[in-house]
Amino acid sequence: MVKYERFCMQFFSTLANPIRIAVLQSLLQKEKNVTEIVKDLNYERTLVSHNLATLLKVNLISFKKKGKERTYYANEQIVPPLFFLIENFVCSGCSFRKVCKIMKKRGLDRVKIPSNNLEPCLACKK
Repeated sequence: MVKYERFCMQFFSTLANPIRIAVLQSLLQKEKNVTEIVKDLNYERTLVSHNLATLLKVNLISFKKKGKERTYYANEQIVPPLFFLIENFVCSGCSFRKVCKIMKKRGLDRVKIPSNNLEPCLACKK
């Protein structure tokens, strides 16, 4: 297996975990240390730390170190566009483009991505 294929497998398997998705969504709101992520998501510290390490391996997040404390943040070149693509693939009726401030900053709220789903998701139907 070539290096590219190995990385793709690791990258997509990393995203196939609801805890990691929650961590990414939390870090898109603002930079946080482990304690803040634990408080925000209500998961055990060891579980959060393990998943942070996995996200670091595929460069979905990074950290700044100040003394002994690490402050984690989402890779803004990858994570917001990735969530944008997923939202548009899953639901054609979502207003994700209008809601996401990060996407608006980059002008990506105007990007048209075809959806394979013609029905809006439950959140959009409300």
